[in-house]
Amino acid sequence: MKSNARKKLRAKNCDAIVANDVSGNETGMESDENEVTIFFRDGEIRKISRAGKKIIARELVKIFEKIFEKGLTKKSW
Repeated sequence: MKSNARKKLRAKNCDAIVANDVSGNETGMESDENEVTIFFRDGEIRKISRAGKKIIARELVKIFEKIFEKGLTKKSW
């Protein structure tokens, strides 16, 4: 998962990419819970532990809101 996520991050020239852990029976597509890892361009990695998908979504919004506020992206809107 890690090497594939990093590869996609570089290939797509993104600021960050979120990788879902779908390897377990208790997380992923057929579950109400998930576990994700966020890979950032600068090499930072953040993990959101197993939680309900709504909680994961809220955490992702908070993280990306902070990034946007910091102005880390160099892309123009």
